[in-house]
Amino acid sequence: MNRFYIPVMWAFLLSGALFAQNALQTVTGTVFPDDMDKEGNPVSVYIEVQGKDEAMVNYFVVNDGKGRELLTRLYTTVSAMGVVRNESNRNILTVQKYVIVDNPPENLDNL
Repeated sequence: MNRFYIPVMWAFLLSGALFAQNALQTVTGTVFPDDMDKEGNPVSVYIEVQGKDEAMVNYFVVNDGKGRELLTRLYTTVSAMGVVRNESNRNILTVQKYVIVDNPPENLDNL
């Protein structure tokens, strides 16, 4: 194989892996405060989701746009759709849209 194609092939494969990691995902769970200011107001939140094997998984919400709206939804169950990335072993969720749910739906295509 030509020496030029090997680095190009690796770059292509790695970019595809990174793109797949940043695909849209939907998570359903309860909103909890992550950090509070001096007055006790939330400044960041995370969504706690029951994962496989009954383990809880936390998605730390980026504090912009729709994510900022979740600061007023503490202890509420939501289904949130957005881009998830892993940063320092933390799931970081950039919320694009969300709905408040009483009973988590099985099919979230209509979110």
